[in-house]
Amino acid sequence: MQLNKEEIYKISDDFLKLTKQYKSIQEIEQENYEISCIFFNGSITLPYDILVYAEYGDDFISFNPLEDIGLVQSSYSFHFDSEVFRLLEKNYQILSMTDECHYNIWTMLGEYRNEKVIHKQGFRRYVEYCKNNEITKQYLQENTSYDGVDITSLYHQKMRKINNYKER
Repeated sequence: MQLNKEEIYKISDDFLKLTKQYKSIQEIEQENYEISCIFFNGSITLPYDILVYAEYGDDFISFNPLEDIGLVQSSYSFHFDSEVFRLLEKNYQILSMTDECHYNIWTMLGEYRNEKVIHKQGFRRYVEYCKNNEITKQYLQENTSYDGVDITSLYHQKMRKINNYKER
C-alpha cells in the first residue's frame, strides 16, 4: 500500500479516534488528544514504521497506526532527547510537527541548557530539519509565544561542551 503525507496523517488521526484514551475524553469534553508529531521510517510512500505522538494537556500517547489498536503507550512527559532525537538518530524522519511541539522542544532545550544531549546525531538532524523547513526563532515568535534562544546557537553550545568533555 503506497501512501502520501495526507494519507498517513488521516490514518493516524483515524487511529487516534479509536483509542480508549480519546474515547474516554470524548464522552465528557469537547477538547481531546491532538496529534503533535508524526515520524516515519522508510520512504514516505512505503513507510515500514510510523510513530505518532498525540497530546492532551500534560498527557501524551504514542502509537503506530499500522499496528494493532491495543498498542498505545501512555506517558506524562515528552522529552526532546528520548522522544525526538532518539528517533531521528535511528533514521526516522519527521513527517509533521506542530508549532507547539517545536516550541516545547526549543523551550526545553533552553531551560536545560546544561543538560547533556545523549542522541547527538538526532539533535543535529532536528536542527537540519528546522533549517530546511524554516522553523526559526522568528518563525516561532510569530506563531507561538516563544521568547527563548535560537536553537542553532544552543546546538553549537551543546556540541562544544560535548567536544570539550571528550578532550579531557
